[in-house]
Amino acid sequence: MSIRPNFRWFSSVASVLGSISIGPLSDATSSVKAAETVVVRKGILESSISVADLRELAETGKVPAKLQAYANLLSEEQRSKIFRALQAKIPLNVVGLSNLLNTGIGTAILTDLTTVIPRRDGGGVEALQAALVQGANAPEGLSVLSFK
Repeated sequence: MSIRPNFRWFSSVASVLGSISIGPLSDATSSVKAAETVVVRKGILESSISVADLRELAETGKVPAKLQAYANLLSEEQRSKIFRALQAKIPLNVVGLSNLLNTGIGTAILTDLTTVIPRRDGGGVEALQAALVQGANAPEGLSVLSFK
């Protein structure tokens, strides 16, 4: 199994969502709330978005009213990239992914990603690794919205 197409997919999703901090990875003390929100950061500004609204966007293709203000700030190309990233699902071999993430290259990738997905407790690499493996183990495969 070649990981090259999977890595391209992963890196493109990471670049599209580079300014988004996924809630489950950003705050260890509020796991219930974290599983329901995504924190969008731009410079010093920060805003929470409901994962339910993102799921609705991914499933229907229509921007929910609560996300319309954000959608208006984006170009058509940016909206399209985000929509495609939300819909992208890729089946991965969980063992292969886990093995990859436990290599030096995997750790380097995780370390780089933790700069955009900070955690207050400093456990970013381990938390991100666990979230990726758990997402890959989801029946629908790994997606931006399969992090739990």
